[in-house]
Amino acid sequence: MFEPRYFKKLGLEDISHKVAEGERLTVSDGERLFACPDMNAIGSLAHQVRTRLHGNTAYYVVNRHINYSNICVNGCRFCAFSRKKGDPLSFELSEDEILDKICANGNGLTEVHIVGGCHPDLALSFFEDLVRKIRVTKPNVFIKAFTAVEIAHFAKNEGTSVKDVLARLKSAGVQMLPGGGAEVFSARVRERLCPEKLDGNGWLDIMRQAHEM
Repeated sequence: MFEPRYFKKLGLEDISHKVAEGERLTVSDGERLFACPDMNAIGSLAHQVRTRLHGNTAYYVVNRHINYSNICVNGCRFCAFSRKKGDPLSFELSEDEILDKICANGNGLTEVHIVGGCHPDLALSFFEDLVRKIRVTKPNVFIKAFTAVEIAHFAKNEGTSVKDVLARLKSAGVQMLPGGGAEVFSARVRERLCPEKLDGNGWLDIMRQAHEM
């Protein structure tokens, strides 16, 4: 536990008081916490809220990570996962294979996390059907699927908008998007490693649209 004077030194004294009193933080408070470099101090504030709400109980996600294919049109220089179509090390799972992997975890599964390469041929309808079948097979499991880069790729392949892709996937049963892709936020790094990939502004725009739905 950090003493109040430490939060005063960080310029977070008012926020620490709000946390202690159980007051809701504002967007501005969140921005200040985001800008603070002292993760231990921020963690201390978060721990106060956690213990007040949940005591010393810990919760876990039982996650099944599914890569539906490593076939990808991009050529990111850091990626050891992707392969071009026709490469002997490429793979592409069928719906049945994906469902088998999900069901192999038994009844303790709480979340599936589905991502893959930017496949040149798989239609959005394939992913809609897949998500619907997962929802029927595992109705109580949360479905986290498709990075912002994949969403942009689906929209381009389908000749439609990002909003349409997000709406269709949400209707099928997707509940969350994973947050991968931090390498695109540095224009310098992106240009050197993955120039074909969605840029940082595009990533933020897709996530913004997803949060507004």
